[in-house]
Amino acid sequence: MTDDIASLTARKTPRQARSRHTHDVILEAAARIIKQDGLHRLTTNRVAELAGVSIGSLYQYFPCKEAILATLIRDMRREMLIDIRTSIDAGEALNLRDAVQALVEASLRHHFRHPKLTEALEVAEAELPMDAEIRALKSKMKVLVVGMLEARGVPNA
Repeated sequence: MTDDIASLTARKTPRQARSRHTHDVILEAAARIIKQDGLHRLTTNRVAELAGVSIGSLYQYFPCKEAILATLIRDMRREMLIDIRTSIDAGEALNLRDAVQALVEASLRHHFRHPKLTEALEVAEAELPMDAEIRALKSKMKVLVVGMLEARGVPNA
């Protein structure tokens, strides 16, 4: 896998509906390949073929398969943050035990939504140079969880 963070960034951001559609079908195709065949079977050629786009169109958005993986990882982590935030907001009136239970359930729901994909992306994440991004996102999650605990009087949360 690449060790260059710049190569993990999409080449262009889709603005028009047709471009967003192409971008999205590329990501959906990659996710489907990972879920069905595993991370080791992911190639840009297979993604383009399954997405029904030319390899040139794929490369307009993603310079390499690692950039596709990084985008899927970012999306997965963003969804996790939303799930945590939603759980905490919905459980504002809950006691500590029930709030923690709701948070654990939100995490499990997130992981079991697409278990094979989530597991594969976590493996890929460990191999990609995304440490700073992941630390920043985990820091946001920590702030949410610590805030929830402090609101319920947990010392040294």
